[in-house]
Amino acid sequence: MTVTNLPKLIVALVLSICMTVLMMANTVSSEAGVPFLTAIGGYMLGNGIAARRNEPVQPVIGRRE
Repeated sequence: MTVTNLPKLIVALVLSICMTVLMMANTVSSEAGVPFLTAIGGYMLGNGIAARRNEPVQPVIGRRE
């Protein structure tokens, strides 16, 4: 596997880090932050599954060519 869409990966990582920092600083409650982090993780997982099935998607992580 290799990273095929670096901008998507960077955006997902930045969003995850920002939300984690906001949760640690008690600016955002865990009731709001955890579903946000779960959504980002689910999006990344869904892109990986689509890449394995060779479905037409711009995956963040895909097969090596």
